[in-house]
Amino acid sequence: AQNEVFSRNQVGAMSAGAENLIHTAQQILLQCPNCDVVSADAIKAYYNLNRDIALDILKNSCPEVFNMFMQKYNNNANAFICGMRDGVLNLQQSEGGSPGSPEMSFFYELGISTFIKNIDDLLRSTNASLSDQGIVMSYIDDLYWAAPFQKMIEVIKYVQLNGPKYGYTLNMNKCKYLLVPSVILDEIELNRRLHIIMELGFPMSNIKIHPDTQQGISPDLYQSRLEQWGCKVLGAYIGSKEYIKNSLDSKMKGIKSVADDLLKYPNSQARYLIHKYCFNQKINYWLRNQFPEDSKDFLDEFKKTQTRLIASYHGIYDQETINNQPELFMDLYKRVSFPIEIGGLALRSIDSVYLSAFICSMAASSKYLAKIFPDWIQTSIVD
Repeated sequence: AQNEVFSRNQVGAMSAGAENLIHTAQQILLQCPNCDVVSADAIKAYYNLNRDIALDILKNSCPEVFNMFMQKYNNNANAFICGMRDGVLNLQQSEGGSPGSPEMSFFYELGISTFIKNIDDLLRSTNASLSDQGIVMSYIDDLYWAAPFQKMIEVIKYVQLNGPKYGYTLNMNKCKYLLVPSVILDEIELNRRLHIIMELGFPMSNIKIHPDTQQGISPDLYQSRLEQWGCKVLGAYIGSKEYIKNSLDSKMKGIKSVADDLLKYPNSQARYLIHKYCFNQKINYWLRNQFPEDSKDFLDEFKKTQTRLIASYHGIYDQETINNQPELFMDLYKRVSFPIEIGGLALRSIDSVYLSAFICSMAASSKYLAKIFPDWIQTSIVD
C-alpha cells in the first residue's frame, strides 16, 4: 500500500515517517527560497473521513482485509453516553472513524491518498525549476505544503473546494501561513497578498511575515516578525532561530515544573528511576529533530535541571549551593553519566548524545530526503 496506493509524500506509514517530514520541512525553508509554506489543520479529520472513498480504495488495493473493515464500517456505529439528564444518550456515527482505533491511521491515510496525489499533481503542473516547485507532505491528518505565492493560492482554493469530499475541511483558525523571506515586497504588494490570504479565511495572526520580506521597517517591528516567523511541525519547530528558541523555552517551563515535582518526591531511589527512565527521555524528540545550534540554550537549561536532580541524590536541594559551586557539580554531572559498575549512576549526559541524536535522525531520513532534494543530498547531509 505504501508504494502503490499512498502518495509518495504520505509518510505516516513509513519508518521514521515523522522525522522524514520534519527534516523535509526544515530543508524546504533552506532549499526552496521562493516557496511560501502552509501548515494545515482539519476539523475533526478522523470523524469526517469519507468512508465510501476509503472502502473503495481499500477493496481495490488491499482486498485481503476488506471484509474485516466492512464488518466495522459498513453500518452506523453506536455510542452511548451515560449520566445525562434524560438517562443514556445514544449517538450514531455514519461517517469517519474513531481516533483511538488501531486501524484508523492506516484507514485515514488510505482514504485521503487520492486527495494528496491530486494536490501533488497540482503543485507539479508547472515548468518551474526544482527550487520553485511545490511539495505537499502529510502525516496521517497533518498536512503541509509549500509553493510560490500564485500556486499556493491555487492549492488552498483546491483544498477548500475538494477537501470536504474526502472529509478534510480546513480549520482556518489553526492553519498557519509563512511568507517566504527571499521575495522582497513593497508595502502595496505585501498588503495585496495579505488581503488575498485573509480572503481565503486565514486570520491575520496566523500569517507570519518574515522581517526580510519588507524593507525599511522599524527595528521593533523587525524583531517582532523575526520572533514570530515559524510554525510547529509534528511537535517540532521550523522557522527563524528566535522563533525556535522561544518555542523551546516555553517547553522548558513544563520540564522544569516536572523537575520541581520530582524534587518534592520523598523516595530518592524512586526519584532516580523516574529521572533515568522517564525524565531524561522527555527531550529525545527535540534532540533528534531540531538543528543542534537551534536547541543549544534549551539543552543548557535541561542540563541545569538534570544537575538539580543529581544534587538531590546527595542530599543537596538548595539552588544557591549548586550555583556557588559550578565546577564541583559539573564534575559530578560527568561522573554520574558513567556506568554503575564503575561508580556512576548511568544517567545520560546531554553533552554525549545531543549531536549523535540529530545525526542519527538525519541518517534515518536520508533516503527519503534524497528523493526530495537529490542535488543537496549528494553534497552533505547536514550543512
